[in-house]
Amino acid sequence: MTKGDPYIARAEAKIKEFNSEFSKLESSAKEKGADEESRFNKAASEFEKNRAALEKSLKELKSSGEHNMKEKQKEVDRALKDLDTALKKSKYQFS
Repeated sequence: MTKGDPYIARAEAKIKEFNSEFSKLESSAKEKGADEESRFNKAASEFEKNRAALEKSLKELKSSGEHNMKEKQKEVDRALKDLDTALKKSKYQFS
């Protein structure tokens, strides 16, 4: 799979979007005080774990051959869904 592949570009754009939204939540939590920031840091660890898994899957997809490209895309799709779920959970808790 090539670096300029549209699928990869969309996945990378979603990561940037999720990161931006998560940063906004983090800023909001910090503004609310130390207790809220502490609670947020616990939620942040789940988001970070899911983002790391997504980035790993995306890296593997970039280096995959045609024979296992579809499986790697499924892994990226699952990781995107997991990251989205973590973000939504954080939004629910901290918005």
